[in-house]
Amino acid sequence: MIMFAISLYSQKQKKYSFGFEVAPNVNWAVSNTKRVENNSAQLGIKYGLRGDQFFGKNYAITSGLMISHSAINLHYDSINLKTVDNDYELLDSDVKYNFQYFELPIGMKFQSNEIGYFKILIEGGFINGFQIRSKVSSDEPDIDKEELKEGVNLYSLSYYFEGGVTYSLGAQIALKGTLFFSSGINDITSDDNSEGDRITQNSVGMKIGLVF
Repeated sequence: MIMFAISLYSQKQKKYSFGFEVAPNVNWAVSNTKRVENNSAQLGIKYGLRGDQFFGKNYAITSGLMISHSAINLHYDSINLKTVDNDYELLDSDVKYNFQYFELPIGMKFQSNEIGYFKILIEGGFINGFQIRSKVSSDEPDIDKEELKEGVNLYSLSYYFEGGVTYSLGAQIALKGTLFFSSGINDITSDDNSEGDRITQNSVGMKIGLVF
């Protein structure tokens, strides 16, 4: 009888939630060599579905399916670019990459008890990114968003932290607003003309969404 009551209580505590969110952000690159340097920050956006599985009242495993559009702007001493249109050899040039990724985040979430209509959220974990498309642009020579054949890794991994609030709208619907930071772990480039270089991508932004 006691075991049945514990089992019933555990099932009652089990809870799922899901939502939609959009996240405008700013991206920049981090390089480990002077031969490749970040040139400027770039705007990006991601959007998609997020879901939580609670294993306690205020703790959950969180994941989702996101589409990410981002960009970085790098200055190279020299680089060979291979696009579907041509092969280029660039010297002392700025190169802008436009990325589209399919993202699978996985993390842990903590939320406070309700304070009025608000709950405080803290979240952290990892983002698995799978490249859908990458394009490149440069003024010298005139390259305008040509699709790359090679030069960018198909998989990216980063860690992230996020914090903010949800505001209850009633009927188990809440408005979500958070700030986040993510930092790349693996090299997102795969060019062979700069052996030993390691280029990662960082992002900071905000998320706005609905939670059901």
